[in-house]
Amino acid sequence: MSEPVLNKICKADENGDVYYYTSHEKLPVQVREAEEDDIESIVNLKNEAFSTHNECNYQWILSNWNRPEQKCSRWYVITYNREDGQESQVIGFIFWRIRAGFEVRLTVELDQIAVDKTYRRQGFAKTLIRRSLIKFQEFIQTNFSSFKPQIGFVFVITGERNPAQELYRKSLGLEYKGKIGAIFGASGGFEVRLTVELDQIAVDKTYRRQGFATTLIRRSLIKFQEFIQENFSSFKPRIGFVFVITGERNPAQELYRKTLGLECKGKIGAIFGASGEKNHHG
Repeated sequence: MSEPVLNKICKADENGDVYYYTSHEKLPVQVREAEEDDIESIVNLKNEAFSTHNECNYQWILSNWNRPEQKCSRWYVITYNREDGQESQVIGFIFWRIRAGFEVRLTVELDQIAVDKTYRRQGFAKTLIRRSLIKFQEFIQTNFSSFKPQIGFVFVITGERNPAQELYRKSLGLEYKGKIGAIFGASGGFEVRLTVELDQIAVDKTYRRQGFATTLIRRSLIKFQEFIQENFSSFKPRIGFVFVITGERNPAQELYRKTLGLECKGKIGAIFGASGEKNHHG
């Protein structure tokens, strides 16, 4: 059966339930955790949305897939029930991940989102973002029940000219906080070289300021590059850009400058308070 094509829009009713309104039907919309059978649809959507690096997408998605032991990230998809009662094809996906370690108030990143071009500007992306974030919070609470963490801060790293910035503002209340580097070219397209984040580092206080941290950063980055090359041998990606998200007053900034040549590129939000502790207000 062909999909409805007239006067369609995705919106919530007075009870908060989301429907896909066509010219003659009100079809329920659902956001659910992605399953293995959805991988092909996700790859196709990613190829359409990020067409400049199609050959890399399948391997990247597999490397970040919803494995049982992988509890720091999750993929979700959005579909709707067709007139015959069957689930439609996957019309959008989103990928969330926890960043900066486990805290009572977590920092999470909206890493990737794409919606089929036929269904854009109709409310599907906004529904996908909001409903999947609720589900990701529920997933976190279930899998880390010992301390019941809450999502306290959400951020997105995107191209300066990406029109999706308006979507992030409307759906999550996000604001532009600064530029962290030329991750994206003028076209917003993918570069052959990879962007990697130094997420966490710590050295025993007895051994600080003795060169161990510098050695650890530099040698581990080389080993990480070797690991990437071995595990993605079909296209041999290389690390081209490194960034760190840290507190404004964190003295480790000088370490990052000296070891990696990093510079402060802007502020993405009040993640850290004046004391260096996580800001619970996000």
